[in-house]
Order: sequence, then C-alpha cells, then structure tokens
Amino acid sequence: MKFRTFNTLITAGIVVPAIASFYVLYSSLHYTYVHKDIDPVWWLHFLMPLLLILLFAVAYYLFHHLVLKPLLLLDAYVIGEVKDIPHSRIAEIEELSQQVEKQIKTLQELAYFDSLTRVQNRRSIERSLDMALASAKRDGNVFSIALIDLDNFKTVNDTYGHECGDHLLCGMVKRIKSHLREVDQIGRLGGDEFLIIFHHEEHPQNVVHALERIRKLFEEPFVIDGVSMISTLSIGVATFPDGGYNRQELLKYADEAMYQVKRQGGNGIVQEHIASTALIAS
Repeated sequence: MKFRTFNTLITAGIVVPAIASFYVLYSSLHYTYVHKDIDPVWWLHFLMPLLLILLFAVAYYLFHHLVLKPLLLLDAYVIGEVKDIPHSRIAEIEELSQQVEKQIKTLQELAYFDSLTRVQNRRSIERSLDMALASAKRDGNVFSIALIDLDNFKTVNDTYGHECGDHLLCGMVKRIKSHLREVDQIGRLGGDEFLIIFHHEEHPQNVVHALERIRKLFEEPFVIDGVSMISTLSIGVATFPDGGYNRQELLKYADEAMYQVKRQGGNGIVQEHIASTALIAS
C-alpha cells in the first residue's frame, strides 16, 4: 500500500469521528430544544469523541512529522519525484543529541583538563590531592608529591617564541608521563610548573629514584622546528605525613624544595621533610 493511501486512511480516522461528534451535538441540541432539558449523558457522548479526536490528532501530528512525512519523501525520492535526499526528523534529533553530548564532553574537558598539555588543570589536580590526603589519613597510608619546574623556560619563550614554548611543554609532559605508573597523576599548576601525585608509595626514596630517571630523560635535547634545545628540570618532593599534613603544607614544602634546586643552578631533586633535606643533582 502506498504511503499516500495510508495517509488518507489516517486522515479519515480524524474526519469520521468529527462527523459523528457533530451528529451527536445536533441530536443533543435537538433533544434540549424539544424537551427543554439538558441530558448530561448526551453531552458526555459529545465530549468523549472530541477528546479522542484531540488525542488522535496530536498522535497523528507527531507520527506524520517524525515518521510518515520522511517516509513519503523517501518514496518520492525513490520514484524520482524529488531530487534531494530527504532527512528524517528522528535523524536530526539524534544528530542534535550527539552534538549536545559532544558539547558536554568538551565542557568537562575544559573544566578538568589543561587545554594545551591535556593533563589535569590546577583545580582538578588540587582536588585529587585533597582526595589522596583524605584517603591517606583514613587508611594510614604514605604518599608523595613532586613539584616540577622547567629550567630557563622564560629564555626559551623570549628566544624562540611562545609557540615553541608550548611545544616544549607538550614534549615535557610526554616524557614525564612515559615514566609514571597508571595510578599516579600529573597536573599543570600554571606556566611551566607541574604537580605529580605518587599514590600508594610506602617508600619515599622510590619516588626520588623514579624522579631521577625522569630527570635524566631531559638530558636528551628536544628538537622543535629544527631547533635543538636542552631544558632540564628542578624538582621538589614532599611526603605525607612527614612533609606536611594538609595540602597547603605539602605544597609549601615541595615548593621550598624546588626553589632550593633553582638556587643551586637547577637540574636536580630535593626531598624536603620537616626535619631533613636530601639533594640529588647531576
């Protein structure tokens, strides 16, 4: 059966009840005029078909615009009556839903990840640090953090431009992540400063050894736009609970350790505790 015939039958499904309702209305009015009395049953008979027509009309409108009309256009396209391929409203709704989902994903990435290096942003990594602290206090675990700063990064920006500096930061993150465990987290605090959280590491010295392996990676030059450059790391380490019992204390001790490396010329690691300091430098 052609879709047009089906469309005609559906339309008749509205017209016939409408005629029946008008007939009931005429009979009701005639009864009222003759007997000078209003019979509620007659009005109920009249209103029920009208309600059914309304519900049927709404259902038909949605069915016609979302399903039947696209099928009719597709049929016309197949037999050559139209040249353009028709688009289904359902397909449009699905496409819109996919676009909204993509936008939500983009917003989530902007909220939690750094747009340049694709690691966690400051807000996200600090929240992860708070969660690590809460877990360590509850379970009595030990974990460490490391603040990492790229030596002479300002000189790279001033000499080769900020685009080159951006490429250097991305290369830096790639090298660091290649030597991190899956459980560890890295985030960008801003500029060329990054924070690493080493989860579930009971021996802080293992963290220092892992960072030393990362530091040695930066003895190999970066090649950016044909320019070869070496950019080393200054790293400060703090361990919970000896190096701080909250986020502010941990970051403070790690920051002090990192700037101790800076004052000694960079390219090194300082493990800062409340009562002890150990230096590993090249």
